Amino acid sequence: GVAVGREIGDQNGTATSLHGLALVARKQGNYEEALSYFQQNLEILRTLGSQRNIAMTLNNLGILSLIQGYPEQALEYLFQSLQIKQALGDQSGVAYCYINLGRAKHALGDFAQGLDYFARSMSMLQKIGDQVGIACSYMHWGFLQLEMENRSAQANFLEGLKIAQTLHSMPILLETLVGLAHCYLQQGDATRAAQLAGFVEHASTTYIDVRQRLQVLIPLLAQALAPDLLQAALDHGKRLEMTSIVQN
Repeated sequence: GVAVGREIGDQNGTATSLHGLALVARKQGNYEEALSYFQQNLEILRTLGSQRNIAMTLNNLGILSLIQGYPEQALEYLFQSLQIKQALGDQSGVAYCYINLGRAKHALGDFAQGLDYFARSMSMLQKIGDQVGIACSYMHWGFLQLEMENRSAQANFLEGLKIAQTLHSMPILLETLVGLAHCYLQQGDATRAAQLAGFVEHASTTYIDVRQRLQVLIPLLAQALAPDLLQAALDHGKRLEMTSIVQN
């Protein structure tokens, strides 16, 4: 643990423990605690000079800032991470950094720059053959296009969904389904959107990003459907099977 590592002067062990504690705290929604652990970890890593781990921690701090709603702070961390990953020649790391930079630019309303980062990430990930990254990029790209009312959003969600299902990647799959629900809502099919929301709500208990997406979607559904109809659709969604969701 952290205390033992510090007591015996094991900086590598202490850094590893702090990293693990930060990830657990972030998953549990204890963001200030996670921030403290990540920052302590970063301080030790800089002393050790471990560039790859420094870049990873900076990226995690960027993701945490996005979760907390601080996209400008996220950009600072992510640009630092990007510089290190580029210097190391870490193509996969650079591609994922581009996804997070795209997310930050989306949050700031800079849609053109966001699209550019997603396009860069997609190009790199396809060359590498990283299917998880490709599905993730499709999903975030879809959410940006959704806000722009671009009809390509649904196509990107469907492409990401196919890959996520093949990989059995539940976090990406569920978040992508929320995106599709938004598409159906925009098209005037609030019932179908609510059924998807019900399925996601039932299937997702621990994924932070999915919960945050649902917190945006549910109030919109409540505006589109009477309370009894909304509840009926949500309940119906909870009884659906994954195969029927994806095939439809």
